[in-house]
Parts: sequence; C-alpha cells; structure tokens
Amino acid sequence: MKASDVKIDESINHAIWERGIQKIPSKITVKAVKDDDGVVKATLAE
Repeated sequence: MKASDVKIDESINHAIWERGIQKIPSKITVKAVKDDDGVVKATLAE
C-alpha cells in the first residue's frame, strides 16, 4: 500500500510498550485499511 499519510492506532502503541522497553514483542499483527482519500489506518488485529 503506497500512502503518504499513515495513522497508527493507540492500541498498537500500548501493545508494544506493555512489557516495557527491555522486553518488546518480536512480532505484532496489525490490520491496515486504506480510505478513499488515500489515508492508511493501522489498528491492532484481533
């Protein structure tokens, strides 16, 4: 997906930082959706 504007949801930030700076997760699964305006919104996949 090529986009100049990407919005990252707050839930992704919480998933990365929930165990602190020393034990970050090696992988997280995200869902990216592109709007009609060309804006990509990334959320944490469930």
